[in-house]
Amino acid sequence: MSKVDWTKAPKGATHYFIGSPEPWRDCSGEKWRWFSSAGDWQNSCQLSASLMRREDLIPRPAAAWTGEGQPPSGVECEVIEGDRVNWEEGRKHLIGERVIVHASFINGCDQLMTAFEIPRTNKCYVILSRLLRPVRTPEQIAAEERKLQREQLACLIAGYMGFDDPREVDTKLAAYIFDHEYRKQVAP
Repeated sequence: MSKVDWTKAPKGATHYFIGSPEPWRDCSGEKWRWFSSAGDWQNSCQLSASLMRREDLIPRPAAAWTGEGQPPSGVECEVIEGDRVNWEEGRKHLIGERVIVHASFINGCDQLMTAFEIPRTNKCYVILSRLLRPVRTPEQIAAEERKLQREQLACLIAGYMGFDDPREVDTKLAAYIFDHEYRKQVAP
């Protein structure tokens, strides 16, 4: 695959067409455009989907996404459960999936939406953008699991002491016990 200098790409370029005298392409709309040597975008009469099947078309590398705003096209994300979301029964299986973003947009109700594909099934879906997060590292996953285990221990301590919710002292005691290598043993 050829090395493309994306710093030379005009604003709006989504692809580079190998071997073309005017290689910059914008395939973000229904019909693709090319950047002419005159310095402006020219419209094609062909569908973007047909051009994107070519092997000599290189997509712009996905930008890193921090989780703020809408994810850029091409980035890999994870679907999360989210707060105050009533998942349709047929879509609960999406929670926890790693997905590839194809587009982000604002719908008619002014909600940030994202269209994505699940690579292992090749199925596409559209959901609220806030239900996506950057893919977590193994270290982040382990830290979240430790935090959850400490919270569960704090709830057990609070319950033993006759309280419905953990107090600060329960949370500190749980963290102390956990930090000293206490772990709940799985029954055989």
